Amino acid sequence: MHANRSSSIRAALVTGLCGLGLAAQALAGPIHMRPYFDADKSEVILVWDEASGQSRSWYYDKAEKKFAPSGDKYQLPRNPGVTRNVMMAPYLGPDGSEVVLVWDKKGGKSVSWYYDKAEEKFVQAEAKYQLPVQKGKEVHLAPYLDKDGNEVILAWDAATGKSQSLYYSKADEKFVPSASGYQLPADLGLKPPVMLRPYLTKDGDETIQAWSVSTGKSVNFYYANADEKYLRSEAGYQLPANPGVTKDVWMAPYLDRDGSEVMLVWSAATGQSVSWYHDNAEKKFQRSGPEFQLPQNPIKAKRMMIMPYVDTDDAEVMLVYDAQSGASKCLYHDSAEKKVVPAGAGFQLPANPLK
Repeated sequence: MHANRSSSIRAALVTGLCGLGLAAQALAGPIHMRPYFDADKSEVILVWDEASGQSRSWYYDKAEKKFAPSGDKYQLPRNPGVTRNVMMAPYLGPDGSEVVLVWDKKGGKSVSWYYDKAEEKFVQAEAKYQLPVQKGKEVHLAPYLDKDGNEVILAWDAATGKSQSLYYSKADEKFVPSASGYQLPADLGLKPPVMLRPYLTKDGDETIQAWSVSTGKSVNFYYANADEKYLRSEAGYQLPANPGVTKDVWMAPYLDRDGSEVMLVWSAATGQSVSWYHDNAEKKFQRSGPEFQLPQNPIKAKRMMIMPYVDTDDAEVMLVYDAQSGASKCLYHDSAEKKVVPAGAGFQLPANPLK
């Protein structure tokens, strides 16, 4: 969707699965939203309350031309096995099954759920598919499939930046630590809190964007097959030390409709955002043109979060929401208007998506 841009040789495939460490507040909250595509390629948004674990799944009903609550059988149970400090990560497993990983970010306990077509409901995965308890002051989990289709979960402590990669071993029939070469350095050189966003490049390379929420400084790593370990990406794949926002900084890499690698950076505190893209000719990240930038404060939010993705109609979408109130607005890049504009009423969630 980013016109006049060459396709990136390291274009990012956004996972949209990283947990976001947010301050406690009003709807008990914080409120979180994660857009994803289910096994039938329907557009789904999972919404939950971090304090209680209450959740609600929405899907885009093409016949009604609007987002509607998913049927009862597609909802997680009211008690998903974790009832406080609750984080969730929806994704598709290696067999195409719909999985939601739920965890306590303070205690490190997690529960994996999957949609059982025979039972027509979400059920707890067998013990062999459950993760061991993770240690840390603020635990985050990011599941994804590597280029070989292996189920990988990147776990880290935002308070220290220390991480561990685990994968499901078919031989051992359980999740085990990945080989040492798949582990990031213990010290990333970033001031806590540290967030990580794993993704696959267009070429299938495993890549991790790491950044400091407090400073905005970031480091991009990729798995070098020849060296059999993660290495710091070349300078051209690194964002500048000041990516345009410097307070309460969040990042989301994704692949736009034209195959360009885009890095959306924003401040949850101020509502300011900056879109960057990798320019193949210049061999570095550059600011996207003004037509691809979001308006400042696209919603009135006390803590603004953004989830970018490309929908089933090949539109470049930004789901913007207030983690305090649960209010949201879906925007998209209008090729005809050559700017980011609000999507139609049918693409918007209600003001209280958990009601």
